[in-house]
Amino acid sequence: MDKAILDTSIIIKWFLQEEDSDRALNLLDKIKNQSLEAITPSIVFLELTNALFFSGHPTLEATQRAIRDLSSLGLEIIIPDIPLIEKTISQMFKWDIASYDALFITLAEEIKVPLITADKKHHKKRFSKWIKYLSD
Repeated sequence: MDKAILDTSIIIKWFLQEEDSDRALNLLDKIKNQSLEAITPSIVFLELTNALFFSGHPTLEATQRAIRDLSSLGLEIIIPDIPLIEKTISQMFKWDIASYDALFITLAEEIKVPLITADKKHHKKRFSKWIKYLSD
């Protein structure tokens, strides 16, 4: 079974129609068919909530349902510990990026699996050899 870290830019495409949503939904199918083990840090729930809220048209019920649906998928959820957070801080300063963006990259480097993202602005390939774009 393949493994990958999925960031929020992928997961939001499961709930909102965006560019490359079809590719993101293919990843979701692989998760459901157990041909992909998806890993993500626990902050994904808050990031998804924000993304849905600021998309301009969510309801409370739809947002809560999205979080429940995400939690039911059996993703491996990583709760950042202090050593991981310290490495994340180093990445923040090295690349001048936000902590939540750095966390996904740091996690990919720590467990040595690809980080699949649609966020080319905050997850530049030069930051890590583990970054893979959804559009690739």
